[in-house]
Amino acid sequence: MATSHKLTWELHTRADITAAWTSLSDTDRFNRLAKLDFRFKPAPPGSKVRRIGQVRRLGMNLSWDELPFTYEAPRWFKTKRIFHGGPAREFSATLQLKKAADGGTNVRYVVELIPRNALTSPLLKIDMQRSTRPQLDRVWKLLIAELDAAKAPRDLAPPELSPDKEKALGRLLTKLPQDEITEQLGRFIRSGALRDQDHMAPPTLAARWEMDEWLLTQRLIQATEQGLLRLNCEILCPSCRSPQAQAGLGPQELHCASCEIPFDDALPDSIVVSFRPSKTVREFEVPQDCVGSPALTRHILASRTLLPNEKLELDMNLSPGFYRLRTWPSRGSASLEVRPGPSSSLEVQVAQDRMSPPLLRAEPGEVSLMLQNTTDQPMRVVLESSWSATGELTAGRLVEHLPRSASLLPIGLPVSNAQTSRRTVLSVFRIGKSDLQALSHFLTAAGAEQVVLSRSGAALAVFEESKDALTALQSLPSPQDLRAGLSQGIVIELGQGADRRPTGSTAQAALAGARAVAAGHVALRSQEQDLNKHVAELGLVSVSPWFSERSAQPYSWFKLK
Repeated sequence: MATSHKLTWELHTRADITAAWTSLSDTDRFNRLAKLDFRFKPAPPGSKVRRIGQVRRLGMNLSWDELPFTYEAPRWFKTKRIFHGGPAREFSATLQLKKAADGGTNVRYVVELIPRNALTSPLLKIDMQRSTRPQLDRVWKLLIAELDAAKAPRDLAPPELSPDKEKALGRLLTKLPQDEITEQLGRFIRSGALRDQDHMAPPTLAARWEMDEWLLTQRLIQATEQGLLRLNCEILCPSCRSPQAQAGLGPQELHCASCEIPFDDALPDSIVVSFRPSKTVREFEVPQDCVGSPALTRHILASRTLLPNEKLELDMNLSPGFYRLRTWPSRGSASLEVRPGPSSSLEVQVAQDRMSPPLLRAEPGEVSLMLQNTTDQPMRVVLESSWSATGELTAGRLVEHLPRSASLLPIGLPVSNAQTSRRTVLSVFRIGKSDLQALSHFLTAAGAEQVVLSRSGAALAVFEESKDALTALQSLPSPQDLRAGLSQGIVIELGQGADRRPTGSTAQAALAGARAVAAGHVALRSQEQDLNKHVAELGLVSVSPWFSERSAQPYSWFKLK
């Protein structure tokens, strides 16, 4: 076997480890700054890889299988590629971050290339020294300078607008109110990174520009009506939270090759809205330069491979909040509650259909989880925040706050008249191996006005009366296999007739609670006093009278009987 070739960088930045991880784990940006010109295409059906990478190098068209990243934020990541042919057999890149004595961060980055044979080894060694080393030296110099100066991460500047496009931009901007928001929007279209312009998410831009989210969103809607922007509606995978398809034209059934799960657009947070410049002012496409980058799944804090019958220790520094352990392919999940107080055993066994124990508790700070795979199959295990990622605007929340935006949604996503209802209670039941159809029949018999099922294992039931929802909650079959969330308020419905799907902040709050709790429990938004009163009347035992600092909507947990 030919000897591998390595390039190593030992660096230091004054930035703390959290800031360093935020910047350096964005490998999509890293590759783009290095101008590596990678391209990716979906893997064939049935493949165990997510994407096939392609690049032209050494006068040849090379391709490879892009394997999933393994990482523990904010300490390290590793990525590996297996080439289909050509002079190299395998490539890997490893980043390690350690806190320095001065409060900064020590950075170690290693690139390793394994030649296909001894004949191709000299060629690869020369290319690494003469081409790869200078390319990455330039990027590392830029990134360390950026971190040391505490500057916000920047991407490549966009191409300058042509005279005709600049004239069109100026004309369309004059049709909007002339204030700071419009001025900032014009500057962004002229100079903002194309990746940011491709998905202009109002919550993210509002935080960056220090503006009110809904004032900014309203202006983006106005800009869309005037032809300056275009509204995008995309369906996200509920696991990796990455876009998989354009929304519209009725309910869709999808499959995420990365997460190896089927899903649909039935859940209230599955359809998200963003904006991008119209072709009148800027025509562009943004190729993805890296697939599986940890920066693309910020809600996932760790991702590891667990081999058959292997024991693996997962070391994380965790702040107070709710977390979840789960696997790909799915073998159930376990909830982790991090808060001051006594800790439970942190040893988790993964069987064919469940994790045990289903609920763990740990104090904030350094947490070591011992995971054991008792099956004869390998799997990926991830630790993630239980709350939905910030920076997303769902179609339901958009219509709830700005009803006029409904006319801009794609065909197939009309808003039903039920949006005016203010008396609806939404119950969300997220289940594992339980029979969804049987649960649907049960909820309908219990008085649910509407029940929507999701391929990702959730049932959403809308009740007119809170008493009916709570009675159904009390009588749930096999409660040990269920996770539930309750919320009360306005429910927005996308679609019509049998295709209606409840969404909006009320539905999202119930779903967020159901995702956070362990099996056999229900999460209830704490400020909803009437629901809390009814829950107390049912005699449900509170198991966590502690409110998550990760959520703007604090929850209480109760054990289902």
